[in-house]
Formats: sequence, structure tokens, C-alpha cells
Amino acid sequence: MRIAVDAMGGDFAPREIVAGTLDAARHLPGIEQLLLVGDEAAGLHWLHRAQDAFEAAAQYDALHQSLANELAYLERTGKKEQAQQARQRLERLLAY
Repeated sequence: MRIAVDAMGGDFAPREIVAGTLDAARHLPGIEQLLLVGDEAAGLHWLHRAQDAFEAAAQYDALHQSLANELAYLERTGKKEQAQQARQRLERLLAY
């Protein structure tokens, strides 16, 4: 199942929307893709904050999944420099 989520709607958006979307991706079976729609810069900012929280809490599976999904998005959208940064972070994670 594919689901699109308005990342800018609701109270405390996009922070809480990004957090809830990541939670749904980890806990709901059958979800193939969750697409956040809205201000890309704000969404990526909160995604990176969530990734930092995953790392701090030693939730490496969640961090790996998030980084892999971010990398795929950045590559699809032609954001080469950002994709390279995500790839390097993912490679560092896999090296542990």
C-alpha cells in the first residue's frame, strides 16, 4: 500500500507529522511507501532530527530504513550532493 501524507497540515507540523509517519512505517504492516508532501526543506530538517534521535537511542534498524529511504528519494529527484551525504551516513552506519 502507498500512502501520501500532508506534512504541513495539523498542529506542530511538520515535526509531528514526520515523527508519526516514521512510526507508522515501522509498525504498520503492508505499507510499501509513505510519501510526505509539503515543504521539502522543513520535512528534511525534521527527518534528520528524527534520524539523530534514532541514532542516540541506538535504534539502528529504524535509522537504516530512514536513511535508505531518504537516499532513494534524493537519487530519484536528482539531488546528487544531498544523496552523497545520505549515502556516506548510511555507509558509516553499515560499517559498525
